[in-house]
Amino acid sequence: MDSSSTNPNESGETAEAETTSGQCAGFEPDDGFMVTGEFVHGGVVTIVRNGGGLGTRERDTPWLWDVVAEQWLAGEAQHAYAGSADGDPIDTSIWTDQSNYEGWDTPAQKFKFTSDPDRRRHARSTAHYGNLASSASDPKPYSKLGFPVWPAIWGAQTNTQMYLSWWQRMDGVEPGFPQDENGNGGEDKPLRFGDSELAGLGEYDITVAGLTATTVGFGNIKAWGGVPDVGAQWFRFEFFVDRVRGIADLWVDGRLQIGSSWTVRPEDGGPFEFRPADEYLFVDPPTPGSELDTAEWINVTVHYLGFDDGGVTQQFAPGRKVELSEIYLDTTRARVEIADAESWADTPDAERTSEVCGRLMSWTDDTIVVELNQGGFTDLAGLHLWIIDDDGAPIHVGRFTP
Repeated sequence: MDSSSTNPNESGETAEAETTSGQCAGFEPDDGFMVTGEFVHGGVVTIVRNGGGLGTRERDTPWLWDVVAEQWLAGEAQHAYAGSADGDPIDTSIWTDQSNYEGWDTPAQKFKFTSDPDRRRHARSTAHYGNLASSASDPKPYSKLGFPVWPAIWGAQTNTQMYLSWWQRMDGVEPGFPQDENGNGGEDKPLRFGDSELAGLGEYDITVAGLTATTVGFGNIKAWGGVPDVGAQWFRFEFFVDRVRGIADLWVDGRLQIGSSWTVRPEDGGPFEFRPADEYLFVDPPTPGSELDTAEWINVTVHYLGFDDGGVTQQFAPGRKVELSEIYLDTTRARVEIADAESWADTPDAERTSEVCGRLMSWTDDTIVVELNQGGFTDLAGLHLWIIDDDGAPIHVGRFTP
């Protein structure tokens, strides 16, 4: 195979484009689209839609794209862990807080720069965050990244929305989130969120049991049915919150999570959604008053990402290995994705694997410039390029070809 790939030109024919990887792929755009550039991992492509309709973003670049070996804050490379070796503790210039509970705040209990090739999520990843137990009796109950730095060039942090995507693996002596035979440990939290002034701290958690939201009006409720028993495999999590509208959505490996609660639905323990009744997507009838009580927050951010088990690991499941990879954080859902599915449905039974293209460089209503992220896919050929607009609506751009 030579070092060139084919790109569709304005007439719909193909034009040769030089690549830098020795691999090549073509691209078949949908009607109305023109896509040019280097169709390889790390290649920059320009997507043009005749007549526009791609929507807009307040800013061209995402808040943060963190692949650990490098981090881009508002599009600017940070080199936060330059010179780090496998096992080195990370600094706090990107994630400004790694604090743990008293007695668990030593470097041994915090995330490390992890570059062991045998533990990487895929061949294109050279590092990720890891807090790896050294033995079967070594507990890792509090592995956290907290309070991501806000880009100073963006001014005051007043964002009403937050979209977060990350990959997580919970490996160890007993893979997954620890629970005993009585269900103790079900509060294990991969995510806590709130505002930068600590509003919501400890009130809004994604847990194995579901979202804990103590200020929704129903008391301490849980929905979504909980995150999966994340074990030795990597899972992709996506979370979106709109603090003004009171909406929160969670996806695991592309599947929208719809849970149930006897607290919210005492008559039947049935399903509900975290959103106003007039904005329900699937559940019928809707439950009034199930939106999040977050409108008074000054912004929304990540309080902690990783793992917080409330102290049960040392009792029920020591030997934990907590790992995070490819963290994408933004103030909008508008983004570019590569997926193995030719249709995109935000449903509980959706079947797709996708990778977010975190190096978004510019976005207008008719033109997007982005760097392709192949992620864990072995090849781009046969995959689909998608645009997700600010409302979360998918737009199919076309398909990669050999």
